Formats: sequence, structure tokens, C-alpha cells
Amino acid sequence: IDINRMTFGVHSRKRLMDNFSRIDIESAEATADLARRYALAAGINPEATAAQALARLQGYLRGKRRHHIKIRHMTTPTVTLHCNNTGTDISVAQGSSLYQLSTELRDNLGFDPICVRVNNKTEPLSYRVYNPKTIEMLPPTHDSGNRAYVRSLCMMLYCAIRRLYPEAKLKMMHSISHGYFCRVIGLETTEDTVRAIEAEMRRLHQADIPFVLHEAPTEQVIELFKAQGLDDKVRLLTTIHDLYTKYYTLGDIADSYYGCLAPSTGHIGVFALTTYKDGMLLRSLDPSNPTQTPEPIVQDK
Repeated sequence: IDINRMTFGVHSRKRLMDNFSRIDIESAEATADLARRYALAAGINPEATAAQALARLQGYLRGKRRHHIKIRHMTTPTVTLHCNNTGTDISVAQGSSLYQLSTELRDNLGFDPICVRVNNKTEPLSYRVYNPKTIEMLPPTHDSGNRAYVRSLCMMLYCAIRRLYPEAKLKMMHSISHGYFCRVIGLETTEDTVRAIEAEMRRLHQADIPFVLHEAPTEQVIELFKAQGLDDKVRLLTTIHDLYTKYYTLGDIADSYYGCLAPSTGHIGVFALTTYKDGMLLRSLDPSNPTQTPEPIVQDK
């Protein structure tokens, strides 16, 4: 009990026993979840470990069939999703991500989804389904979709600066003038440097690099962020005392955000970066006209 309490981050003995009492040995979702928790605690690949565990489960179930024990048919399990966009029920493979479904629905939806609402909670399109859900694909013009677009755009800006000027530090300040004002510590934001950063962001968009979501022990994430000079986030993580932390990577660049990101940089193509005061102004797409950015307005003190 004590070993598992430390391994899975459950400090309450009663809660730990309740967790184990709810585990169904024939449940693919419970098996995959337990395998991922073990992998994260052990510092190994969670998806590969989950796949191995599910393969073992399939072997166990086949063995039960050979002994004529009546069990649920598990060879090609599916789950039913109700899609609010189409008003229909859709069967998908158990454990599949909603990104694949979003590509299949794209023509019927009339937009390219950037994230998804699952049971009224906004999730990334990498979200995997194991049980019946109600889903709604969200475009960048939706409030939640637009926030995911802006977060993804900010990570592209951070990645571009890290690639071009590794010693510089990006500081996202506040929204102003239909955009987001930011400063770059250790770099003079001239017209030439800002154009170079924007050009690198365009290259990231063309490369269609995935935003990859990870979850790891907070201590490991702190060390990763220290290596990148993310001092503010290191201080934050050392004070909240969460055992595990979710973060994103874009290539070899890591960062964390309060919310999901787009599937890849290919979804983030409408933006503008210009000089502004003693920094830069980053403008995202205009939700009322998603093919262009809003025109900046003067907002002096």
C-alpha cells in the first residue's frame, strides 16, 4: 500500500483502496489509465506502456475464451459519441483520438476544428475516448477555440525567438490595440528583428509541426524549464506542489499553458507581428473575419 501510495501520488489510504477496488481487470480504459500512471511514475513512455498493457489484456481475454468463460467481445471495441455539430451518434474505435474524427467531419462541419468540447469541457483534439461522450468540435472563431488559437500562437512566437535568439527572453505583457503587447529581454526589437521573428513563425506554420502534450512528474518539468530559462514558471511550479504537471513541446521547445493548444502549427496561419512602443504587438485572427487580423488601434495613456 505504501509503495503504491507513493507511486501513484495518492496520499489517502482509503482513497487508494477505493481506486483499486474500482479497477475492472477487463476494462481497457482502466488498464490503459493504470499503465500510464505507472509509466509516468517510473519515468518511461506512457503511451508505449499503455499499448503493452492493452496487448496483455487482449491475451488474457483470449485465454479466457479458450476456457469457455463467457466474456464481452473485445477484439474490436467501439464507443458511441453524440456529436452536437451534426446531431448524430458516431461509433469510433475505443481509445482513438478525436483528431482523426475531426478530419473525417471537416467537410461536413465547414471549418477546421482546433479543439473539442467533451461533456462540456474543452479538450485538445488529441483527447482519447474510452466511454460514450457528448462532443462538439470547435472552430477558432468560438470563444474557447480562439483562446486555444492565441495560446498556440504565443508558443510559436516563443519558439521562433528561441531559435533565432537563444539568449533572449520573451515577456508576454498584456492585451492592447487589438493584440498582445510583449517585450524581449536582451534583444532590441527593431523593424529587422521583428520581421525576422515573424518570418520564422511563418516557417513554423508551413512546417506543420505538432504541439505535443506531455504529463510528467513536476520535479522533471521544473528541471526542463530551468534549462530553458523559464524562471517565472519554475517559481510557480515550486509553490503549487502538484505531483504531476502537463506541458507542451513544439520541436525541442517546451512550455506550459492554462488550456489546450491546436493540434499543430499548420492550424495557425493568420497572425501579424509588428513593432510597438518599446516592444512588439502580436495580433491573432479576427473572430468576426478569421481570414485576417484586426487593424491595430492607438491606445496611448
